[in-house]
Amino acid sequence: MSKELIEKLESFLDKYQPEYVNTTLESIFEGTPEGDFSWEQDEVRDWDAWYDPDSQSWEKTAYATNIGRKNGFHWIEGMSCDTDGNWDMNLCFSEEDGDEFTSFDEDFKSFCSTEDYFIGWAEYWLYCATEGTDQLNECSDYQSKIQDGTWVEFCVNSAKANIKSLEGGQKFLDSL
Repeated sequence: MSKELIEKLESFLDKYQPEYVNTTLESIFEGTPEGDFSWEQDEVRDWDAWYDPDSQSWEKTAYATNIGRKNGFHWIEGMSCDTDGNWDMNLCFSEEDGDEFTSFDEDFKSFCSTEDYFIGWAEYWLYCATEGTDQLNECSDYQSKIQDGTWVEFCVNSAKANIKSLEGGQKFLDSL
């Protein structure tokens, strides 16, 4: 795998602008029970990879969304969990508190984005290809690949698999 290919993949990701889906309160609560209810996640979705410039290291965070209706008012919580099991509330919407969904919606779009997931992992795998290290210990099974020279190929192919899931990603890969 060439350094030039890695640079082209990095450039694609640097320029990529996620297309967030417009979400409405009605679409979130479509199919929910009548009356008051609470749906709280006891599991998170897959880990998102992201680079923390403060610690200058890669991190993993997983997200969950809780929704419900209390006293006839809708509520939504966006939660995140780190690899140590620490939970944080990142987003909170409550009709009962007078929150407007339109202002909440902008943050919610990004919070629920699958594109950010694929971008993060593609960037991580390109980092691994360039630096030769797996900070998140995602590939302990592939340590032998580092020694036989296929580590970079494995990482670049992993990045490509994530890029392919982005809007226009397959077309970009086909043009290489």
